[in-house]
Amino acid sequence: MLNTVYDAARNEIGEVNVNGNRTPYAPRHLLAAAIGYEHASGFDMRLGVEHISEQYTDGLNSKTPLPDGQSGEIDAQTIFNASANYRLKPQGMTLFLSAANLTDRTYIVSRVNGIHVNRPRQVIAGVRWDF
Repeated sequence: MLNTVYDAARNEIGEVNVNGNRTPYAPRHLLAAAIGYEHASGFDMRLGVEHISEQYTDGLNSKTPLPDGQSGEIDAQTIFNASANYRLKPQGMTLFLSAANLTDRTYIVSRVNGIHVNRPRQVIAGVRWDF
């Protein structure tokens, strides 16, 4: 299986002379793609990637951060995620493992009220029981 989503935004602001500037927190490009494998035995896995292009925190598209961290450019980010499942059909159970931010990279996600960073690598494992 393979699925992708892509969005190319053109954002404009009126009133202040910011002709050609982008709307705050609106990346120009968003990409989400995943590739997966399913086996008849009940095993499946998926690897995903998300890319968000650079963003600005104000209508002036300021690149240089202020000392309080509330404005400036937010760099582009690429995040890798993965998941795997194994279905035990007779028992109605599924074993699962998922991981987000596989590279454990830290990056800025917001500058509202100062700098906020993404979540660190997160791994979740468990059992789902359908009855």
